[in-house]
Amino acid sequence: MTTALFIGRFQPFHRGHYNAVQTALDTYDELILGIGSAETHHEPDNPLTFGERKRIVQNCFPGMRIEGFQDRDSNEEWTDTVEERVEFDVIISGNPLVRKLLGNCGYAVEDPDYLQPDRYSGTAIRQRIVNGEDWQSCVPDCSLELLEEYGFEGRLRDIAAEES
Repeated sequence: MTTALFIGRFQPFHRGHYNAVQTALDTYDELILGIGSAETHHEPDNPLTFGERKRIVQNCFPGMRIEGFQDRDSNEEWTDTVEERVEFDVIISGNPLVRKLLGNCGYAVEDPDYLQPDRYSGTAIRQRIVNGEDWQSCVPDCSLELLEEYGFEGRLRDIAAEES
């Protein structure tokens, strides 16, 4: 049985993430989703809380096992935490540092099967919101309904205004 761990921040969970999760579910016997920077929220690059991100993923993929991983003081401490909490064979991540750290521990490393990564990226979506452009089409309905409930657009604009 092959277990994959897909680690990302999911700020927000978008169509690229959705496609990558679907592909991984079709490829591996088990998929665990790891939400990184779990302690960080209400910041320009990390506007959503861990609980909000977890609820969105569960809304899109009911029954999905989801683990939160906080940033640590050292890469070694972070890697140890991941290995202590989750048993897995393959790491899926678009983050080069995550790929390097866990790849160096001997895990197989895979790229997420993102759909149109230039369009569907958290950075691009957050920038679209700040610029007043369409962003809703970049997230699946299962994500959008909760993002609207959380007031994501207004929150992100408020955070951006505080930063400037």
